[in-house]
Amino acid sequence: IWIAPATLAAETRRTLERRGLSAYVEIFTGRHFAFGELRAKIRGWWDLDELTGLYGDFLRRYRPVLERVPANGMAPLDAYRTYIPMLTQWRRLPYRDPGLPLRLLPPGWNGETACVLFDDLNRALSAPAREHAMDVIHSAG
Repeated sequence: IWIAPATLAAETRRTLERRGLSAYVEIFTGRHFAFGELRAKIRGWWDLDELTGLYGDFLRRYRPVLERVPANGMAPLDAYRTYIPMLTQWRRLPYRDPGLPLRLLPPGWNGETACVLFDDLNRALSAPAREHAMDVIHSAG
């Protein structure tokens, strides 16, 4: 059993169909209707305080990086040196984030802000970082 927010249902369905796994899965949605306040229950199911802290760490570390990216882009080697650690730190976060609706998350939730920062950094750094990696690969051959 995998329990996830209904907001992931369409994406999950497409992924399972694309991978030929839909015959092995049932997807349904339900409502919480008794025995406790849902926001309190969610805090017991997921460690949202820890996740808030991890998103906060990402924001503190990489917000200044985005501010230092020149308007004309970053040099490929510098982009690579920044992009790989940033991507490595980021990759762990979406797997830990349950993707809950904002109304169920703690006040001051910083996950969305971190997502926007990641998208901005990814846009600014991925192409020049890839350029550096490709230069290294082709020069080694």
